[in-house]
Amino acid sequence: MHNRVCTALVFDMGKQLDLPKDAQRLALIADLLHNIHKEEKTAILTSPEVFAQTTAMIARLRAAGFFQASPRFWNEEAVIKHPKVGADRALVHHITSALAAERILQSFGGFSREEIDRVQAAIVAHSTGYWYFRASVDQAVGRSNAWQALYPEPESAIDKLTHDADLISQFVPESVVPAGAKRRELAKKRWGAKDARDEAHVVYYVFQRLFDEAKTEQGRQLARVQWDVIRPQLVRMMQLAPADDPIKVLGVPAAFR
Repeated sequence: MHNRVCTALVFDMGKQLDLPKDAQRLALIADLLHNIHKEEKTAILTSPEVFAQTTAMIARLRAAGFFQASPRFWNEEAVIKHPKVGADRALVHHITSALAAERILQSFGGFSREEIDRVQAAIVAHSTGYWYFRASVDQAVGRSNAWQALYPEPESAIDKLTHDADLISQFVPESVVPAGAKRRELAKKRWGAKDARDEAHVVYYVFQRLFDEAKTEQGRQLARVQWDVIRPQLVRMMQLAPADDPIKVLGVPAAFR
């Protein structure tokens, strides 16, 4: 369902941007395939075979002109192969899914080398907006900006649409606000929230930062519609006044200090 939601968002944003049909088509494909290898247990960068394949893919894409805005991307093998980074499928699925996308598109036929490259580059760049992925890499390696070895900046319109659709797809009130919702469970299990107020505080901080990561105006507008529904409910759960800024009142949640 997640992939289909992302694809619908790309379709909507692509129409608003008046993108050429071929670019819209490639952006739709990129979001359909953006996390195709996330649950594949063998799709990890600590595997010598997978690392060699992905390194060849990145080298080919860079030679084709991609990742020009990210000179540190894929330049630190120790970061990429770190056991807490390269073996974490959530952190590296943008790389392994791009590899799988090539095989899938070639099996379908009818896609040029350039089209496949554009799809792969968009998939590789789609995870950069998840600031907590970046923070996880820095924490694992023990220094700031280590994440730049793993996450390139989105550059093309296709990259930015793929990036924003994945980001905006998280802004679903039903998965954020109710007790037991996905994001509240993550707040407990991943970030140590102890009660409902804590959960709301953590989720508010996570989503406020996600909102700031949108790369397109269309993405920001779509996120704003949902954030305006989510935000007041989280503020009430924190027992604050509607106009209060939770971060100014309560500070940054302990997990992110």
